[in-house]
Amino acid sequence: MKNLFRNFLLLTVVHYVLLSSSLSFGTDWKTIDKEIEWAEKWYIDGEIYEAQTYCFEFNEGDSIKFLEGTPGLCVSAKFIKRYSNDICEVWCN
Repeated sequence: MKNLFRNFLLLTVVHYVLLSSSLSFGTDWKTIDKEIEWAEKWYIDGEIYEAQTYCFEFNEGDSIKFLEGTPGLCVSAKFIKRYSNDICEVWCN
């Protein structure tokens, strides 16, 4: 009975930690501050990002989330547009 309770408690704690980390991961939505060149370059949080191809769906004021790459510390990155789920692969300048 003690082992059962200990295992239950351990699983509950592990579940809580995993759930809370997955909920907080990637919820940092950013806004495209300025579109420098249409479908090609954007200014986001003080950094310039240039599309690897064209990303016609991304405009000034759009809300995006980085899926790959660390904003400000990357060579390339990938972000997704909120609500439409369009994805853009970019070079970080």
